[in-house]
Amino acid sequence: TKTETNTTIYGKCGPIPVSNFTKTETNTTIYGKCGLIPVSNFRKTEVSVLEKVVCSGFEHIGCKKQSDINEKSIEVGFVSMQGIIKNGRSMNTAKAYLSPVFGRENLKVMKYTRVTKVLVDKTTMKATGVELQTKYGQILTLKSNMEVLLCAGAVGSAQILLASGIGPKKHLSEMEVPVVKDLKVGQNFLITPVFTGFVMSYDKSIVCNQTEEEIAFKYLSRHSGPLSRPNGLSFGGFLNTGISGSSFADVEVYQYYIPKNTYSKLCQLKAIFGFSDTMLSVYAKLNYERAISIFTISLINAKSTSKILLRSKNPLDSPIIVGNMLTEKNDVKSFLAAIKLLSKIEKSDGMKLVNARLEDIDLDGCAKYSKKTDEHWECLLKYMMSTTSSTAGSCRMGVETDTDAVVDSELNVIGISNLRVVGRSVMPLITSAYSHVPCIMIAEKAYSMIKSKYN
Repeated sequence: TKTETNTTIYGKCGPIPVSNFTKTETNTTIYGKCGLIPVSNFRKTEVSVLEKVVCSGFEHIGCKKQSDINEKSIEVGFVSMQGIIKNGRSMNTAKAYLSPVFGRENLKVMKYTRVTKVLVDKTTMKATGVELQTKYGQILTLKSNMEVLLCAGAVGSAQILLASGIGPKKHLSEMEVPVVKDLKVGQNFLITPVFTGFVMSYDKSIVCNQTEEEIAFKYLSRHSGPLSRPNGLSFGGFLNTGISGSSFADVEVYQYYIPKNTYSKLCQLKAIFGFSDTMLSVYAKLNYERAISIFTISLINAKSTSKILLRSKNPLDSPIIVGNMLTEKNDVKSFLAAIKLLSKIEKSDGMKLVNARLEDIDLDGCAKYSKKTDEHWECLLKYMMSTTSSTAGSCRMGVETDTDAVVDSELNVIGISNLRVVGRSVMPLITSAYSHVPCIMIAEKAYSMIKSKYN
């Protein structure tokens, strides 16, 4: 671990190297100040009344408003959302890292091009390059005289390794893919399950309805309003259900507000969470007469483990993801405890002011259970489960004695030289917060190790 210069909580720039976390960030409060990733709160506009109402609900269940959930002393709380935002506009790693260096002669970015496999010399067990396919269907081979770095995400990195013959021997043989190295690629895939069936409705408007033109003008002129917040998010809560036995939050709750009879916004959420048409109809029926809030309940550090498998030996075919969500009983218990706790917000003063009520979800598959019982909620969990983009573990990092490990502590694929996997896929456990910034931190660490190796 590198030494930090620190006046508050996180590193500041100076002659002493900062940690790989804080060197990625730039902020004026408790974060690093030199990095390329701008971390800031979303700009608040019309959501203030809504925030007061929902905040009242969270405080009613003992979840207090916090200034910043990243403070070391804070374990649970209700917070205004932060994001990678600069002047009200969303940033990403491409804008922060790639855009400033596009003019470099030693950088070649190939758009609409897909890597299909890593090339490995079976005699020397050394990665020699990659095979890729362009958008025109042209197959190209790129040779490497140093290293191949695989940075295709938790799903993509695992799929490319499997297509290259690096993975479980039994599965590769079934797919008729020649085995290069028997490793447990894709066998420790970790995802964050999300329940989308907790819906509050209001018979009074909390947020002033705006036309699409007004929303667009507000964003283009001042970089504020709903479009300045990813997916319309503005705040959320971190709760402790007591099931995990830890003092830290084990459940994350976000609120998506849908003005009365706003089908277009429901369609946006359908695209985000993958609602079925049946689910969309359920939400639309509730939203027809009343404004609603869909509270998404995410389980932090779920115990159930998923898998990534090849669909066929064709590397362009989408992989099969075996979710296995809710296979661990404690995951179900945590969800039920969170729902029971969150149900109490209906009785808060703020919720009463807008005549809020917790809606019953009518699904044919759960009709035999009494509404709002544990049995009914558990049934809804099976029908209304989604995931977040926070994933990890498909190319697990581990020590030599870890039989599930795919890469070592320096991100090298075990048993194959000149091949590293860089990204969230190497994390053996999923992070409590979204894995986006930890993913960037891993890239910073990889850069440091590669630079050190080649002097």
